[in-house]
Amino acid sequence: GIVPFGDKGDIAVVGDWNRDGYDTLGLSRPEGVAKRFFLTNSNIQPVAEGDFLFGNATDTPIAGDWDNDGFSTIGLKRGNTWFLSNSNIRVIANQTFMFGDPGDKALTGEWSRNRGTNVGVAR
Repeated sequence: GIVPFGDKGDIAVVGDWNRDGYDTLGLSRPEGVAKRFFLTNSNIQPVAEGDFLFGNATDTPIAGDWDNDGFSTIGLKRGNTWFLSNSNIRVIANQTFMFGDPGDKALTGEWSRNRGTNVGVAR
């Protein structure tokens, strides 16, 4: 079904924010020079339960379980530099690395059977 959540121009992210085994909605939007994230734990009546700033307004938002703890957390791609956070409460870049070319599209998925999320690019 259709679920209203967010504003025109927001970018969707999806993840299991509360480790209940279900992916739910999240979104990001530019706010001044920063990127604001809103995360919800319901796909039926979404209400932003997580609301925080992370990164620059022009960064590409991504989500995944970077540390294999069962919780999806936020990440960003800026050019060919990636910033991955292991928390949606105390949001800092726990991992920063370069991968791909600046114009590549960001991809995430579980490709190595390690039960965590990996990054990839499409060109």
